[in-house]
Amino acid sequence: MADPVASGERLVGTEHPEGATIAFYDREADTYFRSTLANDLSDLYRLFLSQLRTGGLILDAGSGSGRDTLVFLDAGFGV
Repeated sequence: MADPVASGERLVGTEHPEGATIAFYDREADTYFRSTLANDLSDLYRLFLSQLRTGGLILDAGSGSGRDTLVFLDAGFGV
């Protein structure tokens, strides 16, 4: 049997542990989005961005609403 993860196949069932994880995130995405959208992370952003060169690049590999990416772009960084 081919490795579905290596092949890029999306697992949506629960017959594979990876499928159960994806199913959980698919089911909980809206709840996660709503529960984190209003969090004030300005102190964390300030600390993080102070460690980078102005205009540098940031890899935002998070899972969320894109809130952090927007902050980084607004601060003049490439994301």
